[in-house]
Amino acid sequence: MRIIAKMALLPVIAVVTVAWLLSALASRIYSITHGFLWVLLLIPIILACCFQMWQNAMVFLALGIAGYIILLGMTVVEVLLDTLRAMLLNVVAV
Repeated sequence: MRIIAKMALLPVIAVVTVAWLLSALASRIYSITHGFLWVLLLIPIILACCFQMWQNAMVFLALGIAGYIILLGMTVVEVLLDTLRAMLLNVVAV
């Protein structure tokens, strides 16, 4: 009976593993592009501060912070999927 339950978990493990790989890839690609985004956002932030356009500086700063929140969310999803995958693999291995 245990072997049937373990075999039933194999498609679930496959789906979770593929989802984890996709989320890990997306998270790593976004983290690289997010660094370049900050470089591009620093130019208008500095210019807005120099010209004392504080509203524009806050908008650009908010865009950068929103990018960090997106990156945090992607990382949380990646870690949760990795934890789920590890738990399922431990269940099947035992």
